[in-house]
Amino acid sequence: MRYILIGVNFTNITDIKEDIDRGLITNQLDLLCNCIRFALFISDGVRRDTKTIVFDPDFNKIIVIDGFKLKYMGPDLRSISLLMVKAFNKLKNDLKKHVYQSTPGIYIIPQSIIEYLTNIAKTNSIIYYAEYSPSETVIKIDSNILIIYFESSIKDKILRKLERFNIKPLKFDSGVQLTPYEFIIIYQHYLDLMFSRPLHE
Repeated sequence: MRYILIGVNFTNITDIKEDIDRGLITNQLDLLCNCIRFALFISDGVRRDTKTIVFDPDFNKIIVIDGFKLKYMGPDLRSISLLMVKAFNKLKNDLKKHVYQSTPGIYIIPQSIIEYLTNIAKTNSIIYYAEYSPSETVIKIDSNILIIYFESSIKDKILRKLERFNIKPLKFDSGVQLTPYEFIIIYQHYLDLMFSRPLHE
């Protein structure tokens, strides 16, 4: 199983269904949806070997999108954004203290990202975080866990809160600065090559 963790500031996600229906979407949600699209979708289906986790370093709830169980989400912006807005509303407003589904394959989990990583990462496992600046480094990927972020302030919080883990920067030989979703594309395709092909349906 691959894990792509997307660090955001939950308070910046303010979109509502009515605005999305009119074609209006904030930059934060647009970035998030593009990251989810390239983490979970390939040309002929959904990546069943990937979980995408949306988290705020300061929040004690996370959203887990399980590619193996995901239903009703398509790769288009409207489909992803509507399901994510529904999940965000449940996360912010529901007081439930147990794991539950927002929609099939999308779960609200009452854990901090530290608690979640403690459960999935083996002792001394490498956890990568994206380093978007151009690099000439030749890399070998040694981890199935990648952390993506949109803002340097979120990156700083992530590194501070996750210092107990074996967390390392990951760079690609791109020649240009990558966007978060471009980084995910390269990461997923790199692992596809390492393991012959993606698991999808």
